[in-house]
Amino acid sequence: MENKKYVICFIVMICICFLTVGYFNYEKIVKFFDDKEWEIADSFATLKIENISQVEAGKALLVLTNSNLQLYNNHAKAEYQEDIITTGILSDSCEDYMVIVIKDTNTIYLIKGTEVVWQKAFDWSVLNVSVNKNGYVSLIYSQSGHKSSIKILKPSGEELFTSYLESSYAIDVEMSNDNKELYIAEVDAEGIKLKSNLKIINVAGLESNINRSAETILLGTDDLVVDIEYSNKNQLLILKDTGLATIDDNKKVKEMAKFNEKSTLFSSIKNINNPIVVETVSTGIFTSETNLKILKDTETIEVNIDRTPQNVDTMNDVIALNLGDEVLFLNTNGKVIKRYELESQLTSVKLYNKGNLAALVFRNRIELIKL
Repeated sequence: MENKKYVICFIVMICICFLTVGYFNYEKIVKFFDDKEWEIADSFATLKIENISQVEAGKALLVLTNSNLQLYNNHAKAEYQEDIITTGILSDSCEDYMVIVIKDTNTIYLIKGTEVVWQKAFDWSVLNVSVNKNGYVSLIYSQSGHKSSIKILKPSGEELFTSYLESSYAIDVEMSNDNKELYIAEVDAEGIKLKSNLKIINVAGLESNINRSAETILLGTDDLVVDIEYSNKNQLLILKDTGLATIDDNKKVKEMAKFNEKSTLFSSIKNINNPIVVETVSTGIFTSETNLKILKDTETIEVNIDRTPQNVDTMNDVIALNLGDEVLFLNTNGKVIKRYELESQLTSVKLYNKGNLAALVFRNRIELIKL
């Protein structure tokens, strides 16, 4: 009987301990189960490819090897391939379109889905390329006598417009979703101080030679523009080395966030509905902590990560973080969607098909995941 009392007392004490721990950690426990919407991801297909040199993504997945270029559809089937030898490609994607430039030959391909719409070779050297959701291609290229030259090509491949910059260098170029305005991020290094500018060209009336106008907006002194992106929200996002800005309806610069250059590891406005920045919070000898910030219109969502991401990719409402031993997939509300545990070194992670699929790139294979 006495043993029974001891057993009951022991059980009661254990219950009290659990209740006490639960009381003082209530919020953490609730948060854990609230976030437990994720699941361990499994690959639905493996692409065994020798000598992978570059992987790019849009609606389809583009894989470049030492001697071949291939486009894979959503079912891991190669829909297009071409024998090609190159040191690399430039690329950009938006919605269903992807544009690629073969560096060695300056050959440009416009791809819709997995079909090549057109391809052209040019004599000049392409420095940067972008495509909008309607298939308009914007190029930055070098030409004798000009610091930078800009060219717009229609979805058919015909030339629409060419602009020459005499005193500044173009960093990036974007066409608006309605095809009416061209945005050129440029850097003027002729003075004592570096100046970053945004040139806005009205191209709506170019074909009829009317309403052609341009204006230049100062983005900052001693600020370097890294990237510009025209978002799905019909908003031009401007990523600088010091922070994030946008252009309001009155063509004024509106600062959205400031970055600490020393602590910023990654920042992205590419193909994502809400920009992100990954910053170092604290670093020890054996541990490091980083902070993912998701910049929304009215709030900033912060997610603490106990490891340092090795690379990051973004598309629509999905954020992929390669943490070395696993890949973490989150949405733009900061919730974990899926995790993928890594057994070998990952080269990079690429999101494609509007963020519904992910490609985990290893040295000689690619694992494909549904999100």
